[in-house]
Amino acid sequence: MAHSQEILDLVNPWQAVRFRQTEITLDKAIASLQSDHPLISAKPVNSAGNRWMLYQGNTNKVAVLSHAGIWAWASPLQTGNFVPEGQTAPEGIPEGRIQSMPNYKCEFSYAFDTTVDDSFWNHVLALEAFVTSHTNFNKAGRKRRGWQSGRDPSLRSKYVVGAKVFSRRTPLNAKDTNTADGSEFNVPYEIHPWLLEGLNNYPELFQVPNPQRPMYYDFANGIAKKLEDTNEPTFEKNDIVRVVFTVSFVVGTKGWYTEITPVEFTRVGKIPEALTSSADPSAVPDITSDFARLEDGVPIVLLDDDPSLGKRKAQDDLMEEHAPAKKPSSRSEATRDTTEKENEHRQLGKQNGVSRRSASGSKAKS
Repeated sequence: MAHSQEILDLVNPWQAVRFRQTEITLDKAIASLQSDHPLISAKPVNSAGNRWMLYQGNTNKVAVLSHAGIWAWASPLQTGNFVPEGQTAPEGIPEGRIQSMPNYKCEFSYAFDTTVDDSFWNHVLALEAFVTSHTNFNKAGRKRRGWQSGRDPSLRSKYVVGAKVFSRRTPLNAKDTNTADGSEFNVPYEIHPWLLEGLNNYPELFQVPNPQRPMYYDFANGIAKKLEDTNEPTFEKNDIVRVVFTVSFVVGTKGWYTEITPVEFTRVGKIPEALTSSADPSAVPDITSDFARLEDGVPIVLLDDDPSLGKRKAQDDLMEEHAPAKKPSSRSEATRDTTEKENEHRQLGKQNGVSRRSASGSKAKS
């Protein structure tokens, strides 16, 4: 992309700042792994060793990391892929991903565009190299799962993180009594009516809105506001979005993988459309500076060996315009004219067919 450096100049400063003393920027965390005093450590969460997390230095405090990137897309910020029965699914959710009952498959998905800034990929791969250097990690020697492994460069145009829509009901996240308005749930956000509808329809599933769902903010003029209270209540493509998150490494029966758990997303800026437009004028060489455009009403000097060229061309055009139409001199000539026209139409039809197939193929690829 012609404006790659300009885009990076807008994003990189937000990757280096913190909103809290307790945050560690992902850039610094990775850089510190080469020092004698790394800012993070990797430890197992339980005795089984099937889940490891990043901690602050050598403490038992979970490391809270921050980074910034270019927003690509997301599932609906309030409902994820959950759509109650009888409701119309929002555009963009694949049919096979839609869930109509509250369960662990109900998820939020958030994607960052990494075509220009691939720091997410590079840093996560560095973290994976760090955790796999521990001899106690993944003792069974299971392979890295294919999802977002980074092995295939052609699949590194986006980096996706996720969160659960629902959690298992416990005394800590819900009161004993059920209320239709959801006031029994201890969550820091307003619960969408769809979630309440699903929970009321299936109380036997013992689910609640996820109390750890990430929060959404907009940061401007030194003040953070809830995203839904702004003039742009959703993140848009090419927004610069800052994410705060924790990192786990999960060892399953079919392999291990990295789990990024977002805590909050904050819009801190936008990439100007002029830097992201596919019709990039700077990608096409410009004509030379000594080219002069025609000016209205200014005489033109013909630069040709035959000074009568301009006059003769005008006369020829005039004569041709008023000349009577030629009639075929014989039946064979008329037949030949008709055949030629049929061939022209047939050839044009073939060309249009190719164009349509090319266009439809392009749409299918996109």
